[in-house]
Amino acid sequence: MKSRLLVLTLLTLILTGCLGSSPGTGTAEVGIFVTETALNSALNLSAQNTESVEEIWVTVSKVTARVDGRWVTLLQVPEGDGRINLKDLRFRERLLGTSHIPAGKYTEIRFELKENQAGGTLHNYIVLADGSTIALKVPSSELKPDLNLSIAKDTVVELVFDVDLNFFVERGSDGSYIVNPRKALRFMESFREKFASLSGEIELPEGLGKLLSIEINLFRAGYPEPIWTTELKDGKLSFEIASLPAGEHHLEASLQLLGTASLTLTSGPFDLEAGTGKTITLRNTAK
Repeated sequence: MKSRLLVLTLLTLILTGCLGSSPGTGTAEVGIFVTETALNSALNLSAQNTESVEEIWVTVSKVTARVDGRWVTLLQVPEGDGRINLKDLRFRERLLGTSHIPAGKYTEIRFELKENQAGGTLHNYIVLADGSTIALKVPSSELKPDLNLSIAKDTVVELVFDVDLNFFVERGSDGSYIVNPRKALRFMESFREKFASLSGEIELPEGLGKLLSIEINLFRAGYPEPIWTTELKDGKLSFEIASLPAGEHHLEASLQLLGTASLTLTSGPFDLEAGTGKTITLRNTAK
């Protein structure tokens, strides 16, 4: 909900012309997001390593930046809010927080991660398919994506960073898992103009028996496997997907009913255009 409100505020300011002022003294409002936009997010570990990484957890504690030559704190992430499973970010946006920041020229940014405790609590780690947990080594406990941006006073700005999972689980020569601090995140300028969003709802057929769960699969033209999957339970009949690349897609919903009965609902193909949102209804098209 916070991310929606920030986007609406940003659009309002664009329409009223408030984004036209120049950088300088004063402040701006910022929202800092992370997402993953890769169509294929398979991890390319070493040929000798056949382990399957099921979860990648990091804990962001603070975001700082160099503004007009001085370092300032952009965001102090509340305890618990910065804990993220990066494998859950595919085509989803995670808002780390909002704050008022100095206007000016931004030339560096740092995401500070909470340090693992030797022999104690792990805050940055991976979980393998067998359930085992392995610590992630984070040099200097910081992520250091490139940033070169001027932010004007009295504006609302989104800073969106794309996750590259492969650079979060580089394999070290000693067999450890190491984060590449400069390549793990990538700043996405003009993010809203380059990606599409999709919301969907399920239209249930009349006389349907007891519904147990719904699996949603999003397919992209040219890709035999779904690029995004989720499961709806507890009567939920709607979903949202963000950070989607433009192109032709179609949706399938597999409904699991009481007993062994199942039903598939479809929608599409349909085109997604960059910078737009689309709403889709999945319904039974069988005659």
